[in-house]
Amino acid sequence: MSFRSRRFTFGSKTTAEIDAITTSTNPELTAGMSVWNSDIKKPEYWTGAVWTNEDCVLLTNTSGSTILRARLVRVDVTQTTVQGVRLTDVNEDIMIGVVHRGAANNGTMVIAIQGLYPVKYFATETTSTRGNLIQLSSTAGEADQITTVGTTDVIGVCAESLSAAQMIASGNLVKCFIQTMSSN
Repeated sequence: MSFRSRRFTFGSKTTAEIDAITTSTNPELTAGMSVWNSDIKKPEYWTGAVWTNEDCVLLTNTSGSTILRARLVRVDVTQTTVQGVRLTDVNEDIMIGVVHRGAANNGTMVIAIQGLYPVKYFATETTSTRGNLIQLSSTAGEADQITTVGTTDVIGVCAESLSAAQMIASGNLVKCFIQTMSSN
């Protein structure tokens, strides 16, 4: 889809610029207003509480602490009254996706279940290679890349090659194609 300024209430903006559009900064903000996200090349819509798009689902952070953007999350099966999520870990079998917009505990999170989104790589990953599979790491909410055929815990494919310096500059955030999750 291409950007057409007349279609979108707020025109074209980066994810950070969109996150700055709130009812505090724009009292006229109402559900259904739109913006073109130039980072992910998709339209996003205001729900009345958060910005989201067609790749995402809205779920409650039930982890007990803030979950940041680009972290991997799973269904929190301990919850019986809300549809909650928490950070995921290796060998999880109820994977949801990657956080597009994080939230504090009990806040609404925007979780990408498909598409091209940044994913937090495990600290020991010093470079990334486009085309490598990504899987859950042993650090909750983070990913590792693998060069062999994945069997379990594969969540997508790395979409960019980054050098060690670029990995440091990005905070180990790497664009990845999120796809069907596989598990044990």
